[in-house]
Amino acid sequence: MPRLLDLVLSSSAPPAVMRNAACGKLNVPPLERLEILIHLAPHPELGEQARASLKSWDEQELAFICGAADIPASVAEFFFRSGTDRKPVIAALLRNPAIAEPVLTQFAERALSELIPGIIFAAIERRNRALLASLGSNRHAVLYRHEIEEAFREIERSFDAEAEALARYQQEHAEEIAASQHLPFELTVVSSDEKDELAELLPLVKSNPSPTVIEQKLIKPEQREQLSTLQKIASLTVTERVQMAMRGSREERMILIRDGVRVVAVAVLESPKVSEQEMESFANMKNVQEVVLRGIAQRRRFMKVYGVVKALAANPRTPLEVAVPLVKTLLLADLKNLIKNRSVPDMVRRIATKSFLEKSKTHNR
Repeated sequence: MPRLLDLVLSSSAPPAVMRNAACGKLNVPPLERLEILIHLAPHPELGEQARASLKSWDEQELAFICGAADIPASVAEFFFRSGTDRKPVIAALLRNPAIAEPVLTQFAERALSELIPGIIFAAIERRNRALLASLGSNRHAVLYRHEIEEAFREIERSFDAEAEALARYQQEHAEEIAASQHLPFELTVVSSDEKDELAELLPLVKSNPSPTVIEQKLIKPEQREQLSTLQKIASLTVTERVQMAMRGSREERMILIRDGVRVVAVAVLESPKVSEQEMESFANMKNVQEVVLRGIAQRRRFMKVYGVVKALAANPRTPLEVAVPLVKTLLLADLKNLIKNRSVPDMVRRIATKSFLEKSKTHNR
């Protein structure tokens, strides 16, 4: 059965459903409801109501949604076009590594003065010199000339650190890289209880399809992007994939973390470009090698991030000797959720139950 989102986006939903959609009353997840309202905003009949529904949406909740890694490009583009009246939302989008660089660049060229510090910060976080350069055509950026110059220098320093990290990793793992050089790219596939679009796309990549075949088999634009990235990765040697793991884009790292060759997957964790949000995504993944989850737990900087700790503790793939100590550090609400989680090992749930009871007593004193 088609999702309500698909029915509304294709204008196939009944009139009553379309009216409810414009009022923001559909019983769908917040992100889908937001995507529907944005789609309806220019509608000749329902647009006024859809825009009113968007305007009344809580600003902090919108900011939270816009910080999610799975946010559709249409949502980001809408708020970047809409101006600066939703500053927390714009700030969340600027910090979100999932937002495509061309979208940010276009916004940077016309952003008002008060948003330029956020753009500079985003450029540093992404190590994106092009984003900083785009401020050159923004008349408001003159006031931030010193900050922009310093940002350029900081990005150059980060590239130097990246080169050093890559050289060190290649030297330390030279034998393993050489021994694995003949191995083709394969995805780690462990979990079968979740839809795995990458695993579905990989055979298509290996069959070297024509554009017509791709057009027939692929529907979603994001699948085409994934396919393009997969094709590029599948053509690389292990040495080249290690280099991409260190220096590549977020999208490339999200695939390479699942590389079946251990030395490539672990190289992703060594990349100076990996953000806290990415590491939390890695910690949630079930289709990765255990060595990846162990590697996350060994990185002190990221183990200070509660979201990473919680994700590792609740991941059924996390080795028991790693998960059990983490369970004891969880908050009451997360312990309660973990107790109900039937996919994690019994040992983890028992420890969660024990910790929950102990912390509940302390909390109630």
